[in-house]
This record gives sequence, structure tokens and C-alpha cells, in this order.
Amino acid sequence: MTDQQFGTTITTPLAKILVDLFIPRRPTRCLTCVPARQPPVPAAMRRASGAGAARGVSLVLLLDTLYWCSLAPRAKPDLAADREALLAFRDAVVPRLPWDASAASPCGWIGVGCDEAGSRVVMLRLPGVKLVGTVPPGTIGNLTALWTLSLRHNALSGGIPADIGNCAELRYLYLEGNRFDGEIPEGLFELRLLQRLDLSNNQISGGVSPEFNNLRRLVALYLQNNRLNGTLPADLDLPKLLALNLSNNGLVAIT
Repeated sequence: MTDQQFGTTITTPLAKILVDLFIPRRPTRCLTCVPARQPPVPAAMRRASGAGAARGVSLVLLLDTLYWCSLAPRAKPDLAADREALLAFRDAVVPRLPWDASAASPCGWIGVGCDEAGSRVVMLRLPGVKLVGTVPPGTIGNLTALWTLSLRHNALSGGIPADIGNCAELRYLYLEGNRFDGEIPEGLFELRLLQRLDLSNNQISGGVSPEFNNLRRLVALYLQNNRLNGTLPADLDLPKLLALNLSNNGLVAIT
């Protein structure tokens, strides 16, 4: 609302406005005034007034609830969406993972871990199970609550999925020992919570992007035994990094 007298804008929460409308304020006590005698209010009017006030309070609470609900973020994908993403991944690789597609929850599937509430998939660990195939978009990238992804020591090929950046909660990413090729996707540099990244022993090409500086929480970075080339960024700055291996690539460091 706008105060026309002073030319300022005053923002008032909806709930406060509604309270002002429906619940009368207590009058300010005047110590120097003599209160005027008021005629008695009939009991029926008192009851009606009380009921009206109660209805006013209920309306305020209802509208206040609706107001705050309208500000709430939209619901995130649920366990059913995680289940569908996992089944899509299963269909993209061989051998076929022994996951029961008739199960309503994937939390009991081999290699799958859920949060304590069983409401989201937070871990996918399938190391060394001889998986062959590619990881298409709309599979791993749809597991948006994932903390840990380990697909190391398989025979997965093609590019690292471009939608890996959707996994914004990811802390640990282990893809070493596969046949992934192409450049590191830009989406990977959106994983701001990532702490350990191992892409070693693949066929990844391209350079070491300065976008690695986005990964401020990175503690360990393993890129050895790939096909990386070019010059290392002079301004590479990873303040928490404790382990780094870039060996057996075509990289050149500026000294």
C-alpha cells in the first residue's frame, strides 16, 4: 500500500492486513480521561459478536494459510520419478540389472540407496558389474537428490550425460575405468557441492576448463589416463583441493 502523504511505499504482510480488518484493536488507555458510561450490551448481541469474531479469526487463518502456501516452492520430483529414471537407465545398458520393475519403491534394489524417510534415491553404486552401453539423458540426470554416483570399472561408453548438472546435490562422482569419450559436459560444472570427482582411465578429450573453479568444495580430482590436451588454466583455483592427478594426458602447464 502507498502512503500518499509522505510519498513512501509501505509493504504490509497480507496476514496483518486481514487481522486489522477482522479483529478490532484494543483501544489505547487514557490515564487522564474519564470513561464514559456505556449502555449495557444485550447477551444475544454479545453472543453474536463473539461468533462473528470467531468467524473473522477463522477466515484470517484460512487466508493466511493460502497466502503462505502460494509462496511455497513447487513440489520436487518424488520417489516415483526416481524409480522411472532408474528403469530408463536399466533399459539402456546390458546385462539387465536385476531390479524388480513391479516394486513400487526402488529402495530395495541392488546398488540403490534412499534417504532415511525412503522418499528419494540418494545413492547409486554399481561398480564393476560389467555394464555395457551409454547413459542417455533423462536417466541418471533425473535423480535430482543423488549424493553418490559410482559406475566405475564398467564398459560404459559415449559422452558423460549432459544433464548430469541436474543432480545438484551430488557430492561423490566416480566414473573411472569406463570408455566415456567426448569433452566434460558444461553441466558438470554446476555441481557446486561436489567433493570428489574421478573421471580417470576413460577416453575424455578436450581441455581442462576454467569452469572447474565453480567446484569450490572439491577435495579430490582425478583426470589421469585420458585424452585431455591444451594448456592448464593459469588461474585454476580450488581452495579445498588435497589430491590432484592429471598424468598421462597431453596437457601443458604454464611455468
